[in-house]
Amino acid sequence: MENNQELEKELEETVETEEVLEETAEETEDADGEEGGEEKPKVSFFNPDTEIVTGNEPYTVEYNAKDNEYVVEGPRIEKMLGYTNLESEKGFKFFQHFLKDNGILDELEALGIQEGDTVRMYGLAFNYYK
Repeated sequence: MENNQELEKELEETVETEEVLEETAEETEDADGEEGGEEKPKVSFFNPDTEIVTGNEPYTVEYNAKDNEYVVEGPRIEKMLGYTNLESEKGFKFFQHFLKDNGILDELEALGIQEGDTVRMYGLAFNYYK
């Protein structure tokens, strides 16, 4: 029960922080517009649910016979790994869905991956299990 209350409090603080940041960005934009100075880029917030999963960044899935491993690389993969905490249950679940939803598991299977084979994504290596 205490953990749920802590999580709810943390979520409320996160939402409040995002609201403050958005308000500050709007105020800064308004102030810049009044001064007639050069226009500054609009502040946006990263949303992994839309920016990673639905992103159009390319990636490759290949078999490296020399190292006997499957290699998955590309901007989409690098971005996902940079914003995903694989140590948390939620992050690991997101990672699994990312692989499935983006067709990466299908591509690995088309290349002939078997249970126990190694998959490498930049600094992360793991064994494949269905």
